[in-house]
Amino acid sequence: MKIKLIDILNNILEMDRVDIDKVVQAVYHRRNQLHTTAAQSFKVGDQVKFKGRRGIVEMGRVVKVNFKKIKVDTGSCKWNVPAGLLVKVSSEVTI
Repeated sequence: MKIKLIDILNNILEMDRVDIDKVVQAVYHRRNQLHTTAAQSFKVGDQVKFKGRRGIVEMGRVVKVNFKKIKVDTGSCKWNVPAGLLVKVSSEVTI
């Protein structure tokens, strides 16, 4: 049975501090799982894009795959990006 997001949000509004802390911890652990799983889908040399600081879309090439973060070289600098924020781009795109 899938719970609707609106029901979850309404339940959060009724929680006390202890319960909210438990929800925050659960979200934190789930994000870690997602970043770890996402990192496994990248390999050195993949061309990727991501939204950098100030909302600018950056494109680059994967130079190192860590546990949850990916090191990306954009040509002008190297970024350490959470894998969940990266999107693979077609190999036809030049950087």
